[in-house]
Amino acid sequence: MVSHVSVWLWEKRLKGFRNVYASRCRVSLFLIDDTEVRIGGSSAWFFIAYEPLERRILGMWLSWTRNQLVVERFLRELVKRFGRHPVYADGGSHYLAACRGLGLDSDAMWG
Repeated sequence: MVSHVSVWLWEKRLKGFRNVYASRCRVSLFLIDDTEVRIGGSSAWFFIAYEPLERRILGMWLSWTRNQLVVERFLRELVKRFGRHPVYADGGSHYLAACRGLGLDSDAMWG
C-alpha cells in the first residue's frame, strides 16, 4: 500500500494527479490499469495509462471512485491528446462500459 503522505507529496510535485501529458511519442495503444490506494484512511483509485512500445506514461488520474464515468473522463482526455487507439485493460466492467460509451474499438480491447 502507498501511504497518504507519499500520494500527497507526489500530488504536490505533479500539481495534481489528473494529468495527461503532452508527450511527443508514437502511440499505438493505451495500456490502462488502476489500483486502490489509501489516503487519510479513505480509499481512492489511481489510474495510469502507459504506451508499452515507447515505454512512456501517458497520463495519471486519481479519483475517489472507480466507475464508468471516471474511466470515460480519463479516456476522453487521452483521446483528445493522443487520438483514438485500442485500449487494453484488465477486463473490468467499468473499462468496457467507458470504451463503448466513447465508441472505441471493442475487438482489440482486452488483450
